[in-house]
Amino acid sequence: MTIARRRPGRYHPDPEALATMAWQHPWTPTEAEMTELFVGIAERTGWEKRYHTYDARRSAAGFPDWVLINRQQKRILFVELKGFGGIASTDQREFLRAINDAGGEGYLVGTTGDMARDMAKIADLLQRRPAA
Repeated sequence: MTIARRRPGRYHPDPEALATMAWQHPWTPTEAEMTELFVGIAERTGWEKRYHTYDARRSAAGFPDWVLINRQQKRILFVELKGFGGIASTDQREFLRAINDAGGEGYLVGTTGDMARDMAKIADLLQRRPAA
């Protein structure tokens, strides 16, 4: 059997501990972390105009967190973001329903518990063209 030599002063993690750590720390983002992910993807996919209400308590009940404009795609989105465990209120759902009923694009975006899947879901939403 060969024994690996370890250099002094370097961290050498236990492989078994690493294997279990990945499963003990699932992606459970706060709304702020979902916002950071969402805005980062929006910036990279051409959404040059974005609006977020600084203090939602002074807005109409249920108004979505974000309004985004993309002139190239000729789209305006209204997006309500939710972090892990976040639940949309009745007012929020009704506001999004009214936007969609009037021909707009209103979306509720929450986490799937998987960061890669959340990134793909957000990128798909921001890059797809709605049906005419």
